Amino acid sequence: MNSKRIVFLLLAVIVSGTTVFLARAWLQAERAAIAAQIVAPKSAAAPAVQVLVTRHALRTGQLIKPEDLRWQAWPQGALPQTYIVEGKRPLSDFVGAGHRQAQHHHGDNARHKHLSARRGQQVQCDFQR
Repeated sequence: MNSKRIVFLLLAVIVSGTTVFLARAWLQAERAAIAAQIVAPKSAAAPAVQVLVTRHALRTGQLIKPEDLRWQAWPQGALPQTYIVEGKRPLSDFVGAGHRQAQHHHGDNARHKHLSARRGQQVQCDFQR
C-alpha cells in the first residue's frame, strides 16, 4: 500500500469516529430536551378545584338527592364564575331541591340557576355540559 492510501484511510476513520461522537452527543441532548418538555407541563398545570357535577342523568322536576351529585376536579384557570365550587356551599344546600331544567346527563356541571327553592331557601342550580 502506498502512503496516500494509508493517510486517506486514517483520515476516513477519524472523520467517521468524530461523526459518531457528535451524533451521540446530539441525540442525548434531544432526549433530555424531550424529557424536560414532558415533565414541565405537569408541574406548570393550574391547580384543580372541586366542582359540583351530576352523578347520573336528571329529569325535569326530579328532586335532588345526595347520590345525584358529586364533586369533580376542574382546572381553576378555566372555571366559570357560575360553577358551584366545593367549600363555598355545602352539598346539603342542593339536596331536596327540584330540578327545573331540561334533562341533564352524567357529569354535567352544576351552576347556580334552575333549581327550585328548597325549604324556604332560594336555591338555584343549572347543569351544563
